[in-house]
Amino acid sequence: MKKLKKYLALFLLSYLLIIGTIFIWFDTKSSAGSSNWLHVDGIHIKDIHNNKVVLRGVSLPDLAHYDFRGKIGKSPVELIELLTDHKQGWYSTVVRLPVYPIWKLGYNSNPKRYYENYIKPAVDKCVERKIYCIIDWHYIDDPTNLDAETRTFWADIAPKYKSYPNVLFEVFNENSTDMSWAAWKNIVQPWVDLIRSYAPNNLILVGAPHYAQHLYDAPSNPIKGKNIVYVGHIYPGLEQKLWDKWIFNVADKIPLFITEWGFRNGADYPTSGTVTSFGIPLKKKLEKYNLSWTCWVADHSWQPEMFDKDWNLLVGENYMGGFVQDYLLSKN
Repeated sequence: MKKLKKYLALFLLSYLLIIGTIFIWFDTKSSAGSSNWLHVDGIHIKDIHNNKVVLRGVSLPDLAHYDFRGKIGKSPVELIELLTDHKQGWYSTVVRLPVYPIWKLGYNSNPKRYYENYIKPAVDKCVERKIYCIIDWHYIDDPTNLDAETRTFWADIAPKYKSYPNVLFEVFNENSTDMSWAAWKNIVQPWVDLIRSYAPNNLILVGAPHYAQHLYDAPSNPIKGKNIVYVGHIYPGLEQKLWDKWIFNVADKIPLFITEWGFRNGADYPTSGTVTSFGIPLKKKLEKYNLSWTCWVADHSWQPEMFDKDWNLLVGENYMGGFVQDYLLSKN
């Protein structure tokens, strides 16, 4: 009888270990690496343990750009590896993945190809590196006549990543018009609702009119739904006297994420600036409100560029590369 009890105990222990291993494997697979689900609580982004979360990182150029220029430079997967490589001084906790709709290799030209060749490998790499990523529908346009295209994109992408806690959805990169917030809300709210119908938990990032800058009416007329984060974009071309009025005055009222900022002295308008004239003042604002951000852009030709053509980091007063890397390092 004692031997029987011993064997039964050993069998039960083995059974529990097997079940536990299966559960751990399944949970890891379903939660996309070690990243956990984020949620909005008031003006804050928080994790599953209710800790406040601030994400900081870098935006890639369009995911298909590497192929468009003949595989010169670094692919999106290689860029993600670089921007999360602690040995090279990079500590990104989020990477933004722009999806351009309407150029030669853009999403609209062949959605299946674009997803399989660009979006999926980039997101998979972010899962592997245990960081968050933003899938960004990167239109820079008047959204009035882009409803069908935008719905098609999110109806494709949102179901694919509804179980990925590390994936955030940026609904529409930049509304280029100066329409009212109310008019913009009438356009963007159905897109948010569509995404949410497929993906109940992922954070949804919503920009604003006038190139994601006119946020001042958002607190009084917020987007309906849970886990909504508002997006601002800021470059040196925006006069600093307007920073608070247009963008930062909402930071203590609604959750805010700056998904584009950047500078390089002598770059095309509106991105020409220096560490002193733009980088330091912006950092003070980001730190004052403890905001999440992704800077623009990890490339050597798209402006404001962070690297030279040999992929050496551009550093010093006139460049953002070293400034961004140091900023991320200080927060690791």
